[in-house]
Amino acid sequence: MVHGDCGGSRLRSARVLPGMSLARHRRQYCQGLVDYDQVRAATPQMFAAELTGLKQDQARLQSAEKEVEKTLALVTKLCG
Repeated sequence: MVHGDCGGSRLRSARVLPGMSLARHRRQYCQGLVDYDQVRAATPQMFAAELTGLKQDQARLQSAEKEVEKTLALVTKLCG
């Protein structure tokens, strides 16, 4: 299947509902259904992973901030 392709060859055998254009039918065919049970099940793990990443970023930024403060103190002492 080509990127962006949703199985167009299967559309020929799919029934187009009365009053529905073929283009609209294709969009609905490609859209798919959302399994909200899977979304609800995956959400806590996704948020936990994102929170872990944010905490790691925060720790790195705090470490960088301390190093910048040390450098600034050194520059102020030497050039003071």
